[in-house]
Amino acid sequence: MRSYFDTSVLFPALHTAHPNHLICKKAFELAIKEGEILCLTMHVYAELFANLTRFLRGDKIHPKVAADTIIKLGKSVTSIDLNKSDYEQALLRCGRLGLSSGIIYDALHLQAAIKGKVDILLTANLKDFEKLWDEDLSFELRSI
Repeated sequence: MRSYFDTSVLFPALHTAHPNHLICKKAFELAIKEGEILCLTMHVYAELFANLTRFLRGDKIHPKVAADTIIKLGKSVTSIDLNKSDYEQALLRCGRLGLSSGIIYDALHLQAAIKGKVDILLTANLKDFEKLWDEDLSFELRSI
């Protein structure tokens, strides 16, 4: 089984002060235990670093700790590299559906899941992914 974890699941899994920390961490650890191939894009590294090193409920993670944590995470996942065509597909999807602003980032996660031929995409941001969803997509969309 190939599972794609978007930033909305990985960030809480890594940040103990996040209200969804335990459920997201458990989902990630269970996937590893069951031998799933966990996928993400390298852009997730930047998203995680930005989020982990800012204030969240009074808790900010030191940049060195954040970097080490993200690099350690990277050892247990498969990276899906997005190219120009993938970015264009995400832009076209948003354009076709009349979606604007930050939903492009979710469109890029969705494009990575498509490219990575995953079986499931896990997110805590189900509402935006449902806006992007096409009936012809062959994997499961699941909310944490």
